[in-house]
Amino acid sequence: MSDCHSCKKPVPDGVKFCPNCGASLATETAKPDQGNVPFMKRKTHPVAWAIILPIVAISIWATFFHKDDPCGYDIAALTFVERVTKAQLKSPSTAEFEGPSAALITSSTCGVYQVWTKVHSQNGFGAMVVTPIAAKVRYKGDQKWEIISLELAGKVIKG
Repeated sequence: MSDCHSCKKPVPDGVKFCPNCGASLATETAKPDQGNVPFMKRKTHPVAWAIILPIVAISIWATFFHKDDPCGYDIAALTFVERVTKAQLKSPSTAEFEGPSAALITSSTCGVYQVWTKVHSQNGFGAMVVTPIAAKVRYKGDQKWEIISLELAGKVIKG
């Protein structure tokens, strides 16, 4: 015989409820739910660490130690040429560039790009015209660019 935890009266062994007060006599032996365990007490699988640690290490390296690579900036070269060209137009707010799929971008030297594209914009009389663009640009690092040469509709602007 044991005592009821609620009314403290003797209770026969093997019963689930106290015959005097009706309290449940079941003891909780179940393990706590994993969802209630604090995050820091959960065990992390070693494979998870094998995936997470290299990602963190590469992220830190790329953020602090990676040198600025001038190769592979085709779209950035095109964007720079578009920005410089827009400043040369009579009506820059009307400029619509043909975009990367219509542009031809080459690089014979790492960091130096030849860009051929077109812009649709209003001329000084308000008529929409298509102006071919030919430019040569150089990536100087740290997100800085320089125009080597620029031609708009065959007219040399720089170069």
